[in-house]
Amino acid sequence: MQTIDCWSIKVWDGAGSHNHKFYVASEEEAKKFLEGNTYDRIERKTIIVYDTLDEALDNDLVTIKQRVIAKLTPLERRAMGVA
Repeated sequence: MQTIDCWSIKVWDGAGSHNHKFYVASEEEAKKFLEGNTYDRIERKTIIVYDTLDEALDNDLVTIKQRVIAKLTPLERRAMGVA
């Protein structure tokens, strides 16, 4: 698995939407693009690239488990042995 931090360049379509155009590695480079493109936007992104489909699916299960545990009360967490 690789985690990539980057900046998304989003260009204005003239009708109220901003569409992704490309990524750059640094905020400085993203801001350079904005200098000549007043209506466009930049957005920080973290992209996770999995090596296998199984790895991606397993990670999804971990996320679901964390979300479910967060909903439990402290007493329920202790009863489940996750506190």
